Amino acid sequence: MKLIRKSFLLALIALGASTVPFGAALAAGDQAMTEGTIRKVDTEQGKVTIKHGPIDNLDMPPMTMVFGMKDPSLLEGVEKGDKVNFHVVDEGGKMVIEALESAE
Repeated sequence: MKLIRKSFLLALIALGASTVPFGAALAAGDQAMTEGTIRKVDTEQGKVTIKHGPIDNLDMPPMTMVFGMKDPSLLEGVEKGDKVNFHVVDEGGKMVIEALESAE
């Protein structure tokens, strides 16, 4: 019985470790971060266009797309061509960036 419990516990630990995709950078808040390059910044609308790698937490392939910002002040100092890491969530079908930081 102890062997079964130990095996079950090890399986749960392995399953938990596998929920963070391999290669995903983690921010201070343990959020899966995605690498990208800024293509356009629209501070008036609080939006940014990013060419990005796979967004693992949303099971999204690499592409270029426009994102809204949870906090538009995160766009301060961000310019076209900047390499960034960001965390995005799906809020009712809208892709919203919750965290954005320089990758350089």
